[in-house]
Amino acid sequence: MSQQVETTKTAIRTFLQQNCIPVPPKTPTSQQRHLEVWETKQGRRAVGLEFGHSDIVNIWVTTLNIPPALPDDVQLVRKTPKGSKWTDANGDGAN
Repeated sequence: MSQQVETTKTAIRTFLQQNCIPVPPKTPTSQQRHLEVWETKQGRRAVGLEFGHSDIVNIWVTTLNIPPALPDDVQLVRKTPKGSKWTDANGDGAN
């Protein structure tokens, strides 16, 4: 894992701990192993994060929380609910 990715993960975790409240897992068995959910203290907006990847951090936000312009190195994948799962336009699943 690159030092840059680890530094980014540390910065994100620090920000979350200072500005957000952890959301308990939806089910007792999930324990948020892959996806951590946090809620902002102001505005109560939820954000989900996947820290388990070695080269990226996946950030899940609602469409309303996406800024109008994203940096070139940020990939946006829109997911929609399909039954009890989330999928993108290609049918790729998600947590």
